[in-house]
Amino acid sequence: MKKIIFIISITLLAFNIQAQGTLQFNQVLTFTQDTSFTASNGVTLNETWDIYTVPASRVVKISKAINAIITNDFGCNINNLYFTINGIKTEVPYLEDSWIKAGDVLGTEAHLFSQSGSSSYHCDQYDNIFISLIEYNIIPE
Repeated sequence: MKKIIFIISITLLAFNIQAQGTLQFNQVLTFTQDTSFTASNGVTLNETWDIYTVPASRVVKISKAINAIITNDFGCNINNLYFTINGIKTEVPYLEDSWIKAGDVLGTEAHLFSQSGSSSYHCDQYDNIFISLIEYNIIPE
């Protein structure tokens, strides 16, 4: 008998739980940006770009994030481009299908370091990024 009362209690409790709000589709956002730059003769460059900040009372699902890096291989020691959420580096496969909340900042961070020694060492980084977001309004209950 105790087992039946316990199961009925849990079932009734589950039906009484309410969410904090309802999500309502707002818009699809796409961002493309050229983040190309050059370093030469032992120079290290670190660049960051803030692309999008989630507005208040909204959440965003990241549906697609692509970074296309094309470099010349003459003199590049380090050439990386990362997406960031609130300044924390993320890898593309882990970023897609993620949800971010109001106030979160989606951006990119690039690192470029050219070899030193010859005055002809230079490193060109041609980055193009594409991000597709789905923005939802949070409707309070």
